[in-house]
Order: sequence, then structure tokens, then C-alpha cells
Amino acid sequence: LVADPWASASDAKREYNIDLTDISNIKDADCVVIAVAHNEFREMSLENIDLLFKKCDNSEKVIIDVKSIIDKEKAEKLGYRYWRL
Repeated sequence: LVADPWASASDAKREYNIDLTDISNIKDADCVVIAVAHNEFREMSLENIDLLFKKCDNSEKVIIDVKSIIDKEKAEKLGYRYWRL
């Protein structure tokens, strides 16, 4: 599932054959990839990000933060498998 509040759904479909979804529709993820630094993503707390994951221990949840917008120490302290550029 791909969510991007700034992207055009029709352009994403035409150019990349990707169907965009609203972030509120994302549930039960194993991994969350944050690939852009939009304010909507910057303002998300780890508690909000956690709602995107399936119910399991944080050590099983993977966060890939391409733009380094999440507090690494906090994510690791909470037990997430966290990676960033």
C-alpha cells in the first residue's frame, strides 16, 4: 500500500501503475517505509505510526526512514527495528 497526501492519484496510476490509498486505510503492516519528508509524516508520532502495524511486539515491526525524520533513539528505545539513511 502506498500513501502520499501530496501525490496525484491519477498521475501515480498513469506513470507508475500504483494505486494510492489514504494513510488511514493502512493496517496490519509488517514494515513501514517513510520515503518522503512531507509535514504530514513529520508530524506523526511513533504512537500514530504504530497504528499502521499489525498487533505484535515492536521488535517484529520494521521502520525504514529514508529521510531520517523519526527520532532514531526513541524508535530504538521502544524496540522497533529501525533503519534510516
